[in-house]
Amino acid sequence: MRRAKSRISRIQAACSILALGCIFIQTVPASAEVTHSETVEKEIKPGEARTIVIEGVNGSISVTGEKGRESIFLKVIKRVHSDDLEEAKKIASLMEIEVSRPGDIIKIETLYPKKYKVKRSLLSMVVDKHPNMMMELTILVPEDFEVAATTASGAITIVDIRSSVEVSVSSGEANIREIGGDAEVNVTSGQIKAVKVAGDAVLKVTSGKIAGKNIGGNVKCDVTTGKLELLQTGGDLGVSIGYGEVIVEGVGAVEYRGVNAEADFIDVRGAVDASTASGNILIRALPEGDNNYKITASSGQITLRFLEAMEGGYVLKVGTTSGTINVDLPIDLKKVARNSIYGIVRGGKGKVFLESASGDITIEEPGE
Repeated sequence: MRRAKSRISRIQAACSILALGCIFIQTVPASAEVTHSETVEKEIKPGEARTIVIEGVNGSISVTGEKGRESIFLKVIKRVHSDDLEEAKKIASLMEIEVSRPGDIIKIETLYPKKYKVKRSLLSMVVDKHPNMMMELTILVPEDFEVAATTASGAITIVDIRSSVEVSVSSGEANIREIGGDAEVNVTSGQIKAVKVAGDAVLKVTSGKIAGKNIGGNVKCDVTTGKLELLQTGGDLGVSIGYGEVIVEGVGAVEYRGVNAEADFIDVRGAVDASTASGNILIRALPEGDNNYKITASSGQITLRFLEAMEGGYVLKVGTTSGTINVDLPIDLKKVARNSIYGIVRGGKGKVFLESASGDITIEEPGE
């Protein structure tokens, strides 16, 4: 009878110093696998560069801006999961960090071995960005640097950057906070969190959630499937959503396009241009000046509630093919039909057009 191979029970940590930085090596057993890790630390002199680009990562990235910092500090943790310790070490040795300077940019790129021959098989397998091997990067930069970072799988966190940031994640999370410039964030599957962005923001998620708070400029959001939550937007908002839910509180003008989604827009200061194929739309308006409101739905309820009266008033046109119309306004009715009304509120300076093919429509102002 064949005897089973013995497993590694304990392996001591080792540490060695290399010319490019410090390397710390640790290996721990994980049931049938071993996890081998190595840590590399390095200081980079930026020279005239004020942009850092991080590419090719399979793992997490953390970038923090520090006031008064002159150099870039880079810490990389390599991790390899394997059922063979020597194989894991060899793979780790082939995982590289490349730092280059194209133009006035500092570029940090992680390089994975394209192919690796497994001992117990004559076949080669492709392990480029394989989930069993990853690198995690922690980077400290001067706070005025622009930052662009991408990862295939993992989380990207960017904090305390006074310039603009650009983030791309295939699967995982993108977290940005205390950003002094513009922000562009794209997540295929996962979540976006954006807090205290001074400039404009473009936020896109294919499947997942966008959560934003205190964005000073204009915001553009694109959600294929998922949820959008925004609080306190200083500028205007453009939203496109396929399937899901939208909750926005505190915003300028709104442009909204939905396929099958529920949408609530609260404390809207500017104009509204909104349409959906299916789903309810609620607008609670705090108008600043005279605005136009155009809201249409193929199937769904429309509610426009003025929390404060628009002083210049508006021309109102409301129609529904199948549904009821509820109006609570100081309106001078010009035309009333079975499924539509037309009239003027106060001076009639703005325009309000509400239409639903199938669904109720409500428009109201606070009582005097």
